[in-house]
Amino acid sequence: APARLKREELITPARREPPNKGWLCVQQRLGPRAQAQMQMGLAWFFPNHHSLRGTRVGHMYENWFADSADVAQYMARRRPQLLEASSRLPVELMRSTLPEKFKLSLLDQLNTLTKSTHFIRDGRIGLQEGLGCCAFNTVDVDHYSSYALATLFPQLRRKILEMQTALAHPLNGKIHHGLPGTVEEIPAGGDAQEGYSRWDVCCQYALQVYRDTKWAGDLETARACWPTLTRAMKLVADLDFYGVGLPYIEGGITYDHWDMRGVVGYMAGVYLAALRATEDLASLLGDGATEQWARGLFERGRAAFERLLWNGKQYLLFYGRRPKRWKPSDETRGEKKHFEAQRPPAEFCDAPAPDDGGCGASCACHREKPYLEIGDEGVMTDLLNGNATAAVMGLGAFLDPARVRRQLRLVLKRNHQPENRAVINGSYPDGHFLDEWPFSQWQTPWTGSEYFLALQLYCAGMVREGDAVVDWVYDRHVREGVRFDHAECNNHYARPLCLWGAYAARLGLEIDAFRARVALRPPADEPYDGALIAATALGRLSYRASKRQTDVAISILDGRLSIRTLAIRTRRPPRAVTVRLNGVALAAKLEDAGRGNGDAEIRLPRTITLRKGQSLSVRVGAA
Repeated sequence: APARLKREELITPARREPPNKGWLCVQQRLGPRAQAQMQMGLAWFFPNHHSLRGTRVGHMYENWFADSADVAQYMARRRPQLLEASSRLPVELMRSTLPEKFKLSLLDQLNTLTKSTHFIRDGRIGLQEGLGCCAFNTVDVDHYSSYALATLFPQLRRKILEMQTALAHPLNGKIHHGLPGTVEEIPAGGDAQEGYSRWDVCCQYALQVYRDTKWAGDLETARACWPTLTRAMKLVADLDFYGVGLPYIEGGITYDHWDMRGVVGYMAGVYLAALRATEDLASLLGDGATEQWARGLFERGRAAFERLLWNGKQYLLFYGRRPKRWKPSDETRGEKKHFEAQRPPAEFCDAPAPDDGGCGASCACHREKPYLEIGDEGVMTDLLNGNATAAVMGLGAFLDPARVRRQLRLVLKRNHQPENRAVINGSYPDGHFLDEWPFSQWQTPWTGSEYFLALQLYCAGMVREGDAVVDWVYDRHVREGVRFDHAECNNHYARPLCLWGAYAARLGLEIDAFRARVALRPPADEPYDGALIAATALGRLSYRASKRQTDVAISILDGRLSIRTLAIRTRRPPRAVTVRLNGVALAAKLEDAGRGNGDAEIRLPRTITLRKGQSLSVRVGAA
């Protein structure tokens, strides 16, 4: 390369008017009424990618091409194949019977994957939380954004998990928040106040390991991450300072400017979902002790969640205990960043002890509850995130369904702003907001949280409401001229990619590649024809249910999908099943016929792997 290119030297003189940087021309001679197709291509090759640390990290494509001419020749030579492969997913998705704005929104968000990623020469990959802002692969935001990569590029998620696993703190196993400004390898440890100041990331890491490996059938990565996962989960379990089965925290979650101290609803829900994931993964890996440990903690924690965080009308933002003499003004506000666990205030008497060594029979220490109990009634849009996360990952929702629907209706009532076509992050009954300078997370709509609200609504069977939320977000961004740029902490924020999780939730699609199990339980009482998009395959899916029968058809366009068990939602209890593989009848067993739960559990005689051009059809007859 020329020396000036190596120095990245700008040789064009500055001009006031927009300069012409170049032209791309193709000559073609046409006669009268003639037609011609002219192809043009633009290729680039910029190997001089330097990190913020001044290291030349390059680009992954350097491993595949020698220069831009090599790229151009490859494009010209393989244009038909590349065009067909690139258009396959959007074409199939837009043919689907999903709502139009939902489909467009799914595709719109994919620009973030090219806009905000670094894929460097040594194969390390990073998705920046916000374009030019924040860290790469931040685990709390990946809790949302990683649904897209886990669905479309599972091999990249495998690399990200490897990178996140390597950064677990050597002293206590705490998960690192995210790579600061670069995707280069950095040693584990480092700045405790920044990289290791969060608690939710320990649970979110466990959930991402579970989902990524389950959807891709990647047992090798699950085993590699297992020691780090269990250590992180046990660290969070040790935060149960109230002794109720749920962690006590003071900040340190993705909503990092909310003043919450105690059993925080968001954190508690994500923790319970992660325990479910830990239990199931332990069973697959043959770790019976951890399986039993996680199951016991989950059952105790779920009971505590319903007991402490439900006040008869809503789920609380957080539950806390304070000394008897406590006043709200006693607590300072602001973001809390702690590496070590922060213990709650002393619950018992803080008065000086009398000379006789006791505090007296009338002291609060001798009462049944020697502390104040507080329950914050702030309405957080994303409060029940963990419950929906468990559902969309095939672990099952764990909170009372009626209470969940009531909470979601409250969110739509309190936090929806019709004039802005937005759902803000939170509100209080009296309209006040916490002092959270310099940010305003409460009063702000985050597209990622709105899309995850849609996911929650789909999981709760509230499909019409979920579709409305997606429509509001789409309309708002089109109106403001930023359809492809969803901002939060800077532009092109990663969190909205969670809409790809909402895709699975709206279809009721659950894939367990470990067990070769596919479930289809659409929350909407409507037929579906369209794209089947999964970590291992792209195909077509058809679902139709009537009182007499339910028909499902799956065909594969690319990749593979292994099936041994099918779970299909039916309108009436199933009684008979017919299965055809590539048009040929296949023996199958209807395992839970007669249970009356409206779901058919179909067991095939062996595991079949559908590949490109192959199909499977199922008809379930009702009673």
